[in-house]
Amino acid sequence: MATILRIKRSGSTGSATNLKLGELAYSYLTGTQSNGGDRLYIGEGGVDSNGDATTISVIGGQYFTNMLDHVAGTLTASSAIITDASSKIDVLNVDNLTLNGNAITSTNTNGNITLTPNGSGEVVASTMTVSDLTQNRITLAGASGALSDNANLTFNGSILAATAAVDITGDLDVDNVNINGNSIITTNTNGDLNLSPNGTGTVVINTDLDVDNININGNIIATSNSNGDLTLTPNGTGTVVVSTDLDVDNVNVDGNTISITNSNGSLTLTPNGTGTAIVSGNTAIQVPAGTTAQRPSAVTGQIRFNSTLSAFEGYHGSSWNSLGGIIDVDQDTKITAENSAGADSDALKFFTGGTLRMTLDSDKLSFDGINKLITSSGSSFTIDPNPTGDSGELIILGNLTVEGTTTTINSTVVSVNDRAMVLADSATDSAGANNAGIIINGPAIKPSILYKSSTDTFSLSKAFTQPAAGTVENLLANYTTDNVAEGSSNLYFTNERVDDRLNNLLLAGEAIDLTYNDGANSLQIDVELATKSNPGAASFDSDQMTVTSGAVTISELDGGTY
Repeated sequence: MATILRIKRSGSTGSATNLKLGELAYSYLTGTQSNGGDRLYIGEGGVDSNGDATTISVIGGQYFTNMLDHVAGTLTASSAIITDASSKIDVLNVDNLTLNGNAITSTNTNGNITLTPNGSGEVVASTMTVSDLTQNRITLAGASGALSDNANLTFNGSILAATAAVDITGDLDVDNVNINGNSIITTNTNGDLNLSPNGTGTVVINTDLDVDNININGNIIATSNSNGDLTLTPNGTGTVVVSTDLDVDNVNVDGNTISITNSNGSLTLTPNGTGTAIVSGNTAIQVPAGTTAQRPSAVTGQIRFNSTLSAFEGYHGSSWNSLGGIIDVDQDTKITAENSAGADSDALKFFTGGTLRMTLDSDKLSFDGINKLITSSGSSFTIDPNPTGDSGELIILGNLTVEGTTTTINSTVVSVNDRAMVLADSATDSAGANNAGIIINGPAIKPSILYKSSTDTFSLSKAFTQPAAGTVENLLANYTTDNVAEGSSNLYFTNERVDDRLNNLLLAGEAIDLTYNDGANSLQIDVELATKSNPGAASFDSDQMTVTSGAVTISELDGGTY
C-alpha cells in the first residue's frame, strides 16, 4: 500500500501564519506578485515562546515554476530568462535598447545609442564600419568629435598618397628612421638602417664605405681597428667559397685534405660549450695501429689498435685498457669469446687471476676449481630444468647433503627407492629422538605418529578406522562409553545437564521474562506488553498504519489545513 504524506495547505490564503521549525506548508491560491499564492513555505530561523518558527520563508511553488515553462534560449514575457545549451538567449530588451543577433538598436524614435565607459575606460572596437565614410580615405576628427574624410589624403593599404601639397617644417620620423637635413639616422637603440632598391636596382655609393670596423674600397675589404678579425657569415645554407688553398695559422685546407704545416704539430678539434665533434658518413674512421712497444706518450682519451694484442685499446689516465670484451687493467681477469682472433671457439671462458675458472659452450657449463654457488641475498636460489612448466628433471650424480633448518618438498608424489628411512639420524639416545615421526598438515589437530621417549611409545593424534577388509583391528571397535570412565572436562550428555545449561545460557532481557521449573522440566519465555515507559510487544492503530506479517506500513500522515 502506498504511503500518503499531506503537508499543511490552503486554497484561500497565501503564507501560513505559523509553522513549526522545519514544517512545510503550501498555498494553492492562484498566485500573483503580491498575494503569496502558488508558493511553498517552510518554518525556519529560531523558535518563539509558543514553539513556532520565528521565520516563514518561501522556498518554491508553481508561481515560480510557471516562469520556467518555455523553450530555453527564447525570451518570453513575464517569465524567467533561461539560456540554451550554448548559454545564449535569442533577444534581450533593456529600456529603449534591443540586442538581437549582431545588432544593437534603439526602439524610441530617432533614439541615440550612447556607449559611456567608466572613469578613464575606453570603448574598444577591434573592427568598425562607419557607413558615411569613403574607402581608402584617411579619417579625421572634426567638430565635436565627428568623423570625416578628404579625397586629397588616401591610403590603400600600402601607399600613403597626398594629392595636395605636403609641407614638413621639421624632422621627419618614419618608424625608427629620422630624416633631418642631409642626415638619415635610426632612432631605436642600436637600430639597423636598411636600403632596399626596387627590382634590379642597386644602392650606389660613390666613395669608400665604412661599416663599423670594416672598410670597403674597390676590391679590398679590410678591418680598420687594430688587429681586428674579419668574419664571413653566409646566410641560411649558403657557403663561403675559397677557390684555392686556405692557410689558417699552421693548418692547411686543400680539397679533401686538412694537414698541419708545423713540425710534429697536432690537429685539435674543439667544439663550443657542450657541443661535440661529429664525423658523418657510413664508412669508417681509421685510427692509428701499432705494437705495444710503439705506444705513444700516454694522454687520457687516446684510442689506438694494438697489433700485439689484436685489440683496440684506450688510455684512461693511469694505464692502457682493452676496449673489446671484459678485461681488467693487468689483463689477467677477463671473459673471452675466442681462443684467438677468428678462431670461432663458440665458447665463453671466464678467467680470474690468470686462471680459467668456468667455460660456457653450446651444451654445458664447466667449472674449474669452483665448488660453491653462493647467493648474496640470502633468500632463495632456484634451479629450474624446465622454466615453461613443472616437468623436467634435476639429476645430481653423487651424494646429496642438505644443510639447514628445514627441507621442503612441494612435489605431488615423493618416490623413495630406499627400503628404510632413518629419522633423527643424529640422535645418540631416546631423548634425542623424542617427537620423531610423521605429521600431516591440514586439520586443526594435525594427524601424527610421534615417538615419545618418556614412555618409549608411539603417540597417535587420530584413531584408527576399521578397514573394510584386512587384519588391523580398531582397538575401540567393541567398546562403548559404558566401558570408559568419564573425564574431568569432556563430560557425558544427560538431560539434566542440558536443562541446567540452557537455564544458564538464556537470560531475561528488556521486555522478555524467563521462568525455569526444574521439577517440571520446563522453560517458559514471556514477552511484556509495551507501555510509554517500558519497551515490549505493541499493537498499531489501523486508521493510519497497517501490519502485515510483522511489517508496519504507514498509510497516511496528514498535516491538516490553514
